[in-house]
Amino acid sequence: MSTPKSDTASGSKITDDAEVIVLDVSRINAYERNPRRSDNPEYDRIKSSIRSNGLDQPLVITQRPQATDYIVRAGGNTRLKILKELYTETADPHFARAPCIYSPWRSESEVLVAHLRENDLRGNLTFIDKARAVFEARQLIEQETGVEDMTNKDLVIQLRAAGYSVGESLISQ
Repeated sequence: MSTPKSDTASGSKITDDAEVIVLDVSRINAYERNPRRSDNPEYDRIKSSIRSNGLDQPLVITQRPQATDYIVRAGGNTRLKILKELYTETADPHFARAPCIYSPWRSESEVLVAHLRENDLRGNLTFIDKARAVFEARQLIEQETGVEDMTNKDLVIQLRAAGYSVGESLISQ
């Protein structure tokens, strides 16, 4: 079993079996369950930075079983969208490929929690977006573990084990 370690660039957990690869951005999809439902308030600043300096941080990606394409695993949906836009706008091959940290697939809930953790670390996740993501994480964890009607306390334990700390009172809200 791989030992988790912190990716200092993004704060997300990666494992020793993660590998750095370069992929065509057309092979990478945004995570459809991304907790942030509204546009990133830093979108224009990030786009300007990527246009001028390229991608400073690799995208952390994974691949669902039997899938041919990849998904963003822990944050990075905005950066991916911007790379695709810049390539469409400029046809500059510099924006067509991205350095990525590939982390093997573990579970849908793990990916959702990784996005929740990453968005929450950046401090710009609305309460409603966080609440929806925690509710969805509960549903996924219940499905994956076969536990029905998980208690708030058990959910707190599961989320902490996945690296996301949230209080039971917040879950109740």
